[in-house]
Amino acid sequence: GWFAGVNFELSKIARRFEEQRYGSELLGIVGWKDAEWVVSANPILGWALAGPDKGARPDAGLNFKVAREVVKGIAIGPEYYAGLGRVGRLPGFAEQDHTLYLAADIERGPVNFNVGLGRGVSHSADRWTVKVVFDVPW
Repeated sequence: GWFAGVNFELSKIARRFEEQRYGSELLGIVGWKDAEWVVSANPILGWALAGPDKGARPDAGLNFKVAREVVKGIAIGPEYYAGLGRVGRLPGFAEQDHTLYLAADIERGPVNFNVGLGRGVSHSADRWTVKVVFDVPW
């Protein structure tokens, strides 16, 4: 059935990876799931808590996912990540970060994984991306 939730994150990232070392994100999720399928959307707002963009308008993102369970505990499908830019000042598509992934959710043990291979579909996106997300349920 239907589900929804909210997640708040605080981050400290090494300067070699991110100019804005300290940040926060507010992530929403809304979706639908049954025994075989999951469809979801994640609106995201992110704020710089230090550096030159501290106090600026938040960055907006929107992610989508569709996955189908192919064997017990393994679902595969596309995921689309869109880094849209500053709220109120969204740049054109070419300057936004859009990436399409083929991803797998693996839930077969004490630690779950989401792995994917992504291809950038806008000029500003990385050409190829490999992602791995670890999920440790409590």
